[in-house]
Amino acid sequence: MITVDKKKCVFFFSLILWVISLRAQEPGPWQLVRDDQGLKIYTRTTTGSELKEIKARMLLNSSLSTVVAIINDFESYTYWVYKCSEARLLKSVGDSDMCYYHVIDAPWPMEDRDAISRFLITQNKHTLELKITAQGLPGYIPKKEGFTRLPKSNTVWTLTPIGPNLIQLEYVLIFDPGGELPAWLTNMFITDGPFQSLINLKLRVPEPKYRGASYPFVKEWGE
Repeated sequence: MITVDKKKCVFFFSLILWVISLRAQEPGPWQLVRDDQGLKIYTRTTTGSELKEIKARMLLNSSLSTVVAIINDFESYTYWVYKCSEARLLKSVGDSDMCYYHVIDAPWPMEDRDAISRFLITQNKHTLELKITAQGLPGYIPKKEGFTRLPKSNTVWTLTPIGPNLIQLEYVLIFDPGGELPAWLTNMFITDGPFQSLINLKLRVPEPKYRGASYPFVKEWGE
């Protein structure tokens, strides 16, 4: 016969195990791994995966629309997105809802990676915070021979105006390169692409074709 005290012990032991399991499911804390050229890169462990999540932050002397114009110019990705050898628009429901395809060069003997993402742009008209989410859609088009399709790729850009022509940019990425790459090897180089891509994006801000951009769905500082 189980006594009341034993029942209490079983209850509290079960409660402790439940709390531990909840904590085990939570992502780890962000760790700063690189701070260079005004760009900070962080990583953290993720729930249910050995692959790490990436976060980057930097200030940009730019309007919101200029950054949106750069990110929406998919055909230019080969010039500034790290290792991107091809990028093209697949479907558009306007400038704030699009699907695009892109290819990332992989070192020999690995296959190049390809991915399809859906871009959605939303803005809080009170805080002016603008979000660009890119959700991977690996089954959107058939797989191509000679390429490894990314099974997972999710990105969130958060653009927060903090003054006239001054933006706090935050970039969060979690992806799975697919194939037979071990997680430890992927994690070793996981920050290289975001770092170089964001530095390149910063260099494109002054270009005239982006500098004068405007969108009806984007509200700028002071408007």
